[in-house]
Amino acid sequence: MILKQSDERRGDLAELTRLASRCNAAQKRRVDSKYKKLTAGNRGERVAAYVMNRLFGEAGRIGLLHDLRIGVRGEFAQIDHLVIHRGQGCIWLCETKNYGGRLQCNA
Repeated sequence: MILKQSDERRGDLAELTRLASRCNAAQKRRVDSKYKKLTAGNRGERVAAYVMNRLFGEAGRIGLLHDLRIGVRGEFAQIDHLVIHRGQGCIWLCETKNYGGRLQCNA
C-alpha cells in the first residue's frame, strides 16, 4: 500500500532556475552543477519509487512512504524510501543514489 508518493523537488528546481538568471558566471556554473545533480538524484529516486510501487504497492501488509521529511527541534532529515512490513514487524530505510560513469574494480 502506497502511503506517500515522492514530492519530486519541483520547488527546489524552480528556485535554482530563478537564481541562475541572477548570478555572475562563476555563481551560475555552481548553480548549474547543483541543478544537474539534483535532477539526476530526483530521476534516480523516481525510478526506485516506481520499482518499489510495482513490487509492493498493492501488498496489504507492506506500506511505502517516499520522500519523507522528519523534523525534531529545528533539525531535519530526509528519507528517500521507507518500507514498513506489518507482518514481519520491521522497517527498511532506503537511500537512493544515482551515479553515472564507468565502474572499475581493482585489487
